[in-house]
Amino acid sequence: MTKNTPSRRLTEGNVMHHILRMTFPMVIGLVATISMSVADTWFVAQLGKEYLSAISFTFPIAMFVLSIGIGLSSGTGALVAQALGADDLARTRRMTLSAIILSFLIITSFTLLGLATINPLFTVLGASEIELPIIHDYMVFWYPSMIVLIIPMTVNTILRSAGNAKWPGISMFTAAIVNAILDPILIFGLFDLPALGVKGAAISSIIGSSVSTIISLYILIKQEKLLTTESHPTFASFRKHAKGILAIGVPASISQMIGPLSSSLVTAILARINVDAVSAFGIATRIEGLAMVIMFAMTAIINSMAAQNYGAGKFDRVQETLKSGYLICLITGLCSAIFLFIFARPVALFFTDAPKVIDLTIDYFKIVPISYLAYGMIITIGALFNGMGKPKIGLYLSFMQRILFLMVAIGLLTFMLDLGTQGVFASITISSAIVACYAYIKGKHLVDKHTA
Repeated sequence: MTKNTPSRRLTEGNVMHHILRMTFPMVIGLVATISMSVADTWFVAQLGKEYLSAISFTFPIAMFVLSIGIGLSSGTGALVAQALGADDLARTRRMTLSAIILSFLIITSFTLLGLATINPLFTVLGASEIELPIIHDYMVFWYPSMIVLIIPMTVNTILRSAGNAKWPGISMFTAAIVNAILDPILIFGLFDLPALGVKGAAISSIIGSSVSTIISLYILIKQEKLLTTESHPTFASFRKHAKGILAIGVPASISQMIGPLSSSLVTAILARINVDAVSAFGIATRIEGLAMVIMFAMTAIINSMAAQNYGAGKFDRVQETLKSGYLICLITGLCSAIFLFIFARPVALFFTDAPKVIDLTIDYFKIVPISYLAYGMIITIGALFNGMGKPKIGLYLSFMQRILFLMVAIGLLTFMLDLGTQGVFASITISSAIVACYAYIKGKHLVDKHTA
């Protein structure tokens, strides 16, 4: 066996220090990625409302692909980190190449399928004859961009599993900067270049993601030395690795898809009650993405921390990882809730001047943010068990929180007690609190059981 280099050793040292050290670059990368999506949307909106409407039809497809990428990353990260925790560098290298090959094969298959079904798919989704040509121009470039979008996600997860969170953050940030610079140039045809419209937005994403891929692969090969030609997997070992990655990745992907599904259901319910509430919900959920970015970043690190120490048999550190995650959720959740409670009106006014939408957005921020701590606990324990190779626990918790208890609470508060939009918002908080209590009790039992 080959001992881990210091950058890979998450099995030693202060657990909280490791989590904080690795979370900060991840936060920068996530904020940059969110900003890239916002930039694309803003620049395309300048072309006209029909362009923005057309691109909006692509969002569900983008979320679906992103869910696949996150699932593959969860499976890859858990198994790579467990191998590193066990100080088995040869197995780690074989698994690294297997994960990249698997990601390439899956995403290439979806790319080819997507290119062959652009018009029929978006016709079914409701795109008009005016929007279909715009969607086709965009997706014919966007689908191939999935390859350079998902590959760096997989590679960056491997780097984080090896204890290197700095370069994934740099890689994601660089992609966002390149995309933001190229968007106006290619969309509007600056510097005497042809104006490509929505094609320019897709090409900008391809170039930005390609730069990110090159950076991440370079660090994986040259600095971490986890991608080598000498450690290529056999077909039998590739099948074994792929099966292991998918065993974690498929439930993790489904868990990710539950979020957009839940949001769609809530949006449909709000549309029946008050159309202004749909706009308020859209504003609030976008702000939530930024408010909870530290939690989202931290859970990716929790996965790696838990996996390495579980692979090393250091179960006390797995338990400490969970406690540290809870503490971070407590601090960041309370800070976000207090901030949004105090500044609810200024935040709402930044997005809209419609009085009814402003009032409903304020209602949301007075009721829902108190549940951020509970939500953070749920995703933390899900990430921990993903790292331990037990993804179904996170899937069950996500389903209970975002579908089962949420819909039951909405039925009781909104329709039986006639509390309207406030009943919907309260239901989000109540379902998170109930499942968080269950997750804490059940999670502690399961962690003790699997780390005894």
